[in-house]
Amino acid sequence: MKKIIAYTLFFVLFSPLTMADDLRTQIVEQNKKFMQVFGNDAKALAALYTEKGQVLAPGADVIEGHAAIASFWQGVFTAGIVNILLETIELTSLDNIAIEVGRFTLLSGTEEPVDRGKYMVVWSKDDGSWKLHRDIFNSSVAPAD
Repeated sequence: MKKIIAYTLFFVLFSPLTMADDLRTQIVEQNKKFMQVFGNDAKALAALYTEKGQVLAPGADVIEGHAAIASFWQGVFTAGIVNILLETIELTSLDNIAIEVGRFTLLSGTEEPVDRGKYMVVWSKDDGSWKLHRDIFNSSVAPAD
């Protein structure tokens, strides 16, 4: 009986940590996919978003849906920004929704930093995998005078 209580207590105390680690691993994996296709394949990048996914980019209206998101990112690639680095800072889970706060660095084809900033993504579990549902970001670099 004592063993059953001990195992139950262990499971109750440490399973949230395991779930949090598992969530972090899954989101980091999705971010790796994002970084791998960034600059190469706007359609593959857009497929990482939900059907009703939205990009809330600075200086732009809401960009919604796979076609519009692919078009937006293709414009970014055409402008010479072909690589991105993502770093997860904070991650919160709410059942089938996760909220990520992180930092990004945008790089040119010569790997020169073009911009750096922060982002927040609302992730949604879609057919067993996490997809970007709301993606908002902004620069941490002050505008040039």
